[in-house]
Amino acid sequence: MNFPWERFAEDLRTEMGELGGLVRLLELHYEQEPKGGAADETDIETELGAQAVAVQACRSKREKMVESFLPADKLSYHLILPGDILEQVTPEARPLLQALSEEIERLDEYFHRLARGLPAAARQKLDQILRSPVSSLPKSRPADLPVNSGF
Repeated sequence: MNFPWERFAEDLRTEMGELGGLVRLLELHYEQEPKGGAADETDIETELGAQAVAVQACRSKREKMVESFLPADKLSYHLILPGDILEQVTPEARPLLQALSEEIERLDEYFHRLARGLPAAARQKLDQILRSPVSSLPKSRPADLPVNSGF
């Protein structure tokens, strides 16, 4: 069976958008930080938590797709695009998938650099969400929060 790279590329784009939304929320938080108060801190932590849940759901979907095409001994959860998957993709599609995975890695690194400035409790909460299996995450996000806060 050939790896469904078109669907995988779309999933990577969605993950990149959600991660970009998380980064943007942090940037907005830092832009507004001197003006904010305790209520604003709670609001931003709630928004960050909801967006982190969306990011983790995308990551979990990606990991499950990769799991279904790779034997257990070839799985590497720290890789967005394992080389064994890339070998199952048409050569013309490889640059696209590589570019998407590299951009996700870049955004993830940027997010973690930004998150260092958060209070320890907020940083730990986000880290816990981003490492949780989807089954333990809240099932829905508050209705007033956008699906993708955007980049």
